[in-house]
Amino acid sequence: MPTPLPTSVLSLLFILIASTVHSKSYDTDELFNLPLSELLKLKVTTASKTSETWDETSSSLSVITAADIAKSSATTVFELLQQVPGISVDYNGRNIANVNVRGIKSSPILYLLNGHPLSGVISGGAQNIAMFALPINNIKRIEVIRGPGSALYGANALIGIVNIMTFNGEQKKGFEASAELSFDEKNTLTERYTLSNHQKFKDNQSYNLNLSMLDYQAPIEIKRDIDGNSGVVENHQRYADFQLNAQLNTLQLFTRVNHYERGDFLGLTDYINDEGEESTDSFYGNIKWKVFETSNNTFSISALYDYKDIDWFWNFFPAGSAITAPGEAFDDWNATGLISNLLWKEEKVALDALNVYRGLQDHTLVVGITSEFQRAFDIRHISNHNPAHLNALQDVSNEYNWNDENDRLVSAFYIQDTWKINQSITGNVGARYDYFNDFGSTFNPRLALHWQANDTHNLKLLYGEAFRAPDFGDLYAKNLFGSNGNPNLSPETIATSEVIFNSHWSKQLITTFTWFNNQIEDLVVSGSMARNEGSISSEGLETQIRYDISQGRYVSFNHTYAYSQTNHSHDESLPKHKANMILNYAINDTLNIQFNEYLQDNVSTSAGEFSAYQLSNLALLKRNAYHHFNFKLSILNIFDKEYYYPSTNLAQGYPGAGRSIQLQLSYNLK
Repeated sequence: MPTPLPTSVLSLLFILIASTVHSKSYDTDELFNLPLSELLKLKVTTASKTSETWDETSSSLSVITAADIAKSSATTVFELLQQVPGISVDYNGRNIANVNVRGIKSSPILYLLNGHPLSGVISGGAQNIAMFALPINNIKRIEVIRGPGSALYGANALIGIVNIMTFNGEQKKGFEASAELSFDEKNTLTERYTLSNHQKFKDNQSYNLNLSMLDYQAPIEIKRDIDGNSGVVENHQRYADFQLNAQLNTLQLFTRVNHYERGDFLGLTDYINDEGEESTDSFYGNIKWKVFETSNNTFSISALYDYKDIDWFWNFFPAGSAITAPGEAFDDWNATGLISNLLWKEEKVALDALNVYRGLQDHTLVVGITSEFQRAFDIRHISNHNPAHLNALQDVSNEYNWNDENDRLVSAFYIQDTWKINQSITGNVGARYDYFNDFGSTFNPRLALHWQANDTHNLKLLYGEAFRAPDFGDLYAKNLFGSNGNPNLSPETIATSEVIFNSHWSKQLITTFTWFNNQIEDLVVSGSMARNEGSISSEGLETQIRYDISQGRYVSFNHTYAYSQTNHSHDESLPKHKANMILNYAINDTLNIQFNEYLQDNVSTSAGEFSAYQLSNLALLKRNAYHHFNFKLSILNIFDKEYYYPSTNLAQGYPGAGRSIQLQLSYNLK
């Protein structure tokens, strides 16, 4: 199928109108009108674990501010990430987000929430289900690094880092209540309610409490499942999320308690059924103590604790399916379906000591040590197979469990030096050594050179290595339909090279071109016994342009070309092209309208070809609509485009969301 044109007629009309309307003078408000020159001077911390300006950092870094979030039609973290260069997102039959970065499918990304890693123990990566429910109106900023991050952050920062930072009482004050209602043409209603309290007592003494509840309903109509049947999958989800972000002088505390439950989704094997259910209770706790701080030295200690209680009830093959028909492989389960209820708990405890030293002329030295203990326990299997047919669900944990209980100890040391060689050249050299008691050690370096040629142009040359540690599922899984783990696995590794060319043509116009090359080796492949086998490579170009028409009125555009190969053959399941355009128009200092258009190339899998698609969204935001009330109206998929996410089983694929309307009303009392 042909790739869609880069803009629609509506987009062109919007640009024409925005560029010809005379700009009224009014005071700058951060929500709408942060100038491009100020945006580039924002302080960021993720790339080097120390404060630096956005344009100084030696990484492919994108920043999504609270202003960007407020103006956007996005409702989830994943919809925000979709707007970042190099990132595309698709969803599977369980409505789980698969985040693809620079042509690397379902990329291992390290998600941080206020610097707290969200990685799991058995699954390794972050639980994207709980990420889906994160209330975005409590987010102060998201810093997104595309490229390897293991030189500072260790495991799972293979292809990127997403650091989500929430508000505290220093940045946002008062009581806030909000209600969001979203409905579509099928009269499906989604509701989110949020209460926040932000208080500052005096300098370095503040807190932010945030409570959010989400009832998400997004039924999808499957025209043809793996058996050829049609039907509706409800995908009903409920979440409750509590967060506390507090500061007391030299202590910072962050905690999150999250509960989710979801049911009636398309099963792992792409059969329509009404018996799938999942639930998880999670607790995250993090405390950071700034032991001392001088003009030349800052030393801090952080401690974290994570706990998860997970219950997944899956119907792999429903009753009456083709594979359970008489004479087929699973005919004993024709009347009941083949069911597994997987239950387990996870725990993590970690300590990290970080020292930032600026006492050497023209050098900033970051040195840290970390130790982490992980364990998976209370692993159980309730099933109607062991592997033979059972007449009823039974606890088969003793003879037919799906994973072993295990623990892991990780120790690491990292160091990084940022050296201002002269007025125009800055170098960055760093490395980290990690030792895992279950599979051994890994060493990951990083090199960067930043040349500020003049006031207009700068060039960055980057090289880095990273790894994904084999998780407990890779190492110890067993009896999952012929798939078993392998305790002798090695980590997946990546080597990435980047060249970034920035041009600040004026206070209104900036362009960025980034060439990248990724080489992943030692892929972990599942089978009768998991093994390290094969490689993935991707190469491409990211283009970013932003033009400020006038205060609060701008056009931004990004395009990514990525050519991917798996085992040296072109991987057609990932789009070669993706593009995103944002047209923002501040009518005055309280009223803003934003149009967003996303385009993605066609892809193909063994199941068939999935057409390119183009989605248009619109958001109208009114602040102080009545006293302390704010109002936002968003229309997603304005033209009700029909599109499908790729599947390896379903020729039709997983249908994307149709047109929907979201209303958000919030009340803020400072």
